[in-house]
Amino acid sequence: MLVRRGLSYRQRGFTLLELLVVIAIIAMLIALLLPSVQQAREAARKTQCLNNLMQIGVAFRNYQNQHSVLPPGCINSVGPVRSLESKIDEQTPVVTDPGYRVGWIPQLLPFLGQEGVYQQIDFNIPQLSFSEPQVRADYLQHLQKWNEYQQSLKTVPEAISPEAEVLTEAVPEESTDDAMGMSDSGDPLQYDPKQGPPTLPTLSPLSVPRVPGLLCPSDPTSTTGKSSYAGVHHSVEKPIDTDSNGLLYLNSSESLDTIPDGAATTLLAGELKLSGDSQVWFHGDRGTLRNGNQLGSSGRQNVQESGLVGAYANMTDEERLQRMLEQQLRVGTFSSFHSYEVSFVYADGSAKFMSRQIAPVVLEQLINRHDVLDSKPGEF
Repeated sequence: MLVRRGLSYRQRGFTLLELLVVIAIIAMLIALLLPSVQQAREAARKTQCLNNLMQIGVAFRNYQNQHSVLPPGCINSVGPVRSLESKIDEQTPVVTDPGYRVGWIPQLLPFLGQEGVYQQIDFNIPQLSFSEPQVRADYLQHLQKWNEYQQSLKTVPEAISPEAEVLTEAVPEESTDDAMGMSDSGDPLQYDPKQGPPTLPTLSPLSVPRVPGLLCPSDPTSTTGKSSYAGVHHSVEKPIDTDSNGLLYLNSSESLDTIPDGAATTLLAGELKLSGDSQVWFHGDRGTLRNGNQLGSSGRQNVQESGLVGAYANMTDEERLQRMLEQQLRVGTFSSFHSYEVSFVYADGSAKFMSRQIAPVVLEQLINRHDVLDSKPGEF
C-alpha cells in the first residue's frame, strides 16, 4: 500500500478582492435598474391618478342624470368662503366656526361607490358628521336645553331683587375644576345653557374617513381625510363666491349639457396637493376648489414660514385682521406630486395630463365656461 505524503488538500474559496468585485458589479446593476423601476412605478401611479379623475367625471355625469344639474361647489348662506386654517401669529388666532360649507364631494359620494361614508354624513348639522352616537346625542340634548333657555329669556323678563343680589354676592367663587366643567370627583358636569350655546365638534383630517378614490397614489399624505382633487372654480385668483366662471362655485347649479364653451373644452376638476394643510374633503373651500393660475404655485402666502411675523407685530388690530382675512380668502391653483404634469378631467369625462409650463391664458380659457375655444384641446 502506497502512502502519498507531502500533499495537502484544501478547498479554494473567494478572495477578498473577488468578493469586492462581485459586490461592485451588483451595485452597478442596481444603480442602472433602479431608475427604470422608479419610472415604471411612477407611470403606474399616474395612470391610477388619471383613472381616479375619470371616475370622478363619471360620478358628476351620473349625479346630473339624477338631479339635472351638477352639485354645488359649496353650499353656504353667505360668501365669500374662507379657509379657516390661515393665521398671522398667535395673537391673531384662527376663526373656528366654519359655518355650513358642505362641498361637492359629500354630494358625489353615492356615485363614487361610497354609500357607507355617505350615510355617516349629517346634512342638517354637518359638524356632527362621523361623530360617535353618544357625542351626537349629547349635543342634541344640550342644544335643546339651550333653545329652551333662550325661549325662557324671551317670555320671562329678567328681574333681580335686592335679596337676590345679596345672595349672589355671598356665593363663593367657583373652583378651577368647576370653571372647566369638571366636578371635584373628575366627572363632567351637566351642561349649563347660561354659559353659552353647546360647542360643535371640529372636522379634522383625522376625524374624516379616508376615501381611496379621492387620493392620488403619489401623494405622501394620502392616509388622511383629504382630497387630491379639486373642482374648477374661477379662471383667475378669486375668493370662493357666487359670481365665478367655472363649473363649481358657491351655491352653483350648472349643467354639463348647457355649457356655452362646450363640455369637450371646459375643465371640471384637477389635481392639487395639500401637504401640511388642515382642509378636509368635506368642505367647499380651497381644499376642494381651485382657480386658474400658473400651475404648481401655492396661491397662498404662509406668513409664518416666510419669516414676516415680526413685521406684522407692529400692525394695528384692524390691519392684522384685514391681513388674516386676505389670507383666508386666498384659494390658489392646481398642482400635483407628479413631475412636470398635472392631471385634469374635462366636462365630457375625458381625463388628460397638462404640462406645468402651460400658458396661464390657455388654462384660463379652459376653466372659463363662457370663453369658447376654437377647437377641442389636445395634450398640453
